Amino acid sequence: MELAIHHYRVDSVEFKAPTAFSAGCLQVDPDELRQYLQSRPELAGFRVGEMAWARPGEPVRVVNIFDVVPAYFRLGADAVQYPGAISPIRPVGQGTSAFIENLDVLVLNRRPNRNNKLLDLSGPGAQWTPQAERFHLAVDLEPVDPQMSDGAYWGALKRLGLLTGTYLARAASQAVAQTTACYRLDAVSPQLPRVAYVFMLASHQRPEPGQPVLYGDDVSGLLPTLLHPNEVLDGAVVSPYWNLGVDMWSYQRNPVVLELYARHGVDLAFAGVVATVAHATRPARQRSVTMAAHLVRYHLGADAAIVTKVGGGIPESDVMMTLEALEELNVRTSGVIWSHLGEGGVEDSLTAYSPRADALVSAGIFDDWVDLPAMPRVIGGEQAGPFSDDANELPKPASGPLRVQFRHISGAINQLGGSRVSQVAY
Repeated sequence: MELAIHHYRVDSVEFKAPTAFSAGCLQVDPDELRQYLQSRPELAGFRVGEMAWARPGEPVRVVNIFDVVPAYFRLGADAVQYPGAISPIRPVGQGTSAFIENLDVLVLNRRPNRNNKLLDLSGPGAQWTPQAERFHLAVDLEPVDPQMSDGAYWGALKRLGLLTGTYLARAASQAVAQTTACYRLDAVSPQLPRVAYVFMLASHQRPEPGQPVLYGDDVSGLLPTLLHPNEVLDGAVVSPYWNLGVDMWSYQRNPVVLELYARHGVDLAFAGVVATVAHATRPARQRSVTMAAHLVRYHLGADAAIVTKVGGGIPESDVMMTLEALEELNVRTSGVIWSHLGEGGVEDSLTAYSPRADALVSAGIFDDWVDLPAMPRVIGGEQAGPFSDDANELPKPASGPLRVQFRHISGAINQLGGSRVSQVAY
């Protein structure tokens, strides 16, 4: 299986007809884009609202961010886009695609939610997140029925981002790519250690029926499943609705997958991916952990493994149990975790910890506080927040100074390791 991804970079963006990409400039016809989105059956019953550009270095704040979606488009007359989510279910991971590497879609949520994120494109807040270095097209969606359930609204928001991202990348694909990256698992020296990736896709702690996580399935009954890493990069996996330190950009541009590919044949052999979920009961957790460990050790023949999670609490139990099960099979295992519940050491700030977890990588303390100054321009609404777990806290003026936790800054805390914040324990 071989996947070629054509990479494009933008130097400037603007709203102008027709939609086109040339010499680093991406121009988008907002009327054409809005008409395209309104014509899609996935968005029936919704009105496409605000569209705005946010550029690196601008004195602008984007608030109420539901998701961050890459501009990605699979090429070919019969190519499907995000199968099961916005296209029929067909296999992906092979062929050619287009990707705008320094641009994304910020999907805005009109409903206050503690999991909404914000992003400052300049000032102190910009230093905490790599997303401040990219161009962004912010879009939002208003349900015609104000009584629509959150689940139905979030599903439409997820698909809004995917549809907008494919629209942008399709425009770029008409030009000659600056670079092309090829992904395939070539045979390498048998002397290299084989490394597998256990990719937790979602958590049953926060189930949401109907979310299209894996080839359109909500993974409510998922048992550990082998995936080719190209399937992850090519849109088979969609991030869950709850943005708990993960978004669609980091799911598809998964930093663990990309790093293992970069080192494949150099100092390791990338063995493959095991997709799993965090379970809510101990029997289900034990079943999943046992099967995942056996897939890693006996089917992929791995000597080492990396485990990532989604969320905290219950998923930390799954990570620790998976790590212990793999270590018992002589698979040296490392996990990527975020810390919370204070400023202590790693073992003191997780809800579940194993002494065998002696090679953890920290994505930082997600509930540490950051002060952000006022910003003259705001996209995404006049109010932002709330920014704590206090049920009585109200949203705050979005343009004013804000005191937020790291988890509220889009991209600052990334559970897959694609962020700048970390914690070091000595």
